[in-house]
Amino acid sequence: SATGIKHNVSPEGRKKMRENMIKNLLSSSAEMPHKYKNSPLEVLLRAEFTKRGILFEPNVWILYTTEADIFIEPNICVFADGEIYHKPPEKQKSDQEKTQILTDNGFKVFRFWGQQIVKNTPACVDEVEKWIKDNDV
Repeated sequence: SATGIKHNVSPEGRKKMRENMIKNLLSSSAEMPHKYKNSPLEVLLRAEFTKRGILFEPNVWILYTTEADIFIEPNICVFADGEIYHKPPEKQKSDQEKTQILTDNGFKVFRFWGQQIVKNTPACVDEVEKWIKDNDV
């Protein structure tokens, strides 16, 4: 390793460490100082969109207002709202204001909480996919 310390962690140990990292990301009450790009939540959603052949762009700035975690042409913004960063009331208010600006400007906005994504990623993507089909996008 770069530190010169050998880490003899079994594959099972690495899996447990990853699970704990995701659990800590979802359950911590601490607020993150900035947006966590390419979070495990975003990666889960992107993998499901990719699996279904739904084309998207990650981390796209929209209207100089906010960065969509996933953007689907022509006007779909998907946000993976992790509980750590998005739980504080002032952040929720900011998210609501940004959603309203996007909606007022013709964008369809989907926001999914981290627990929703972790428990059932396909159901989140089902919701977006249904809207795409219902609106001939």
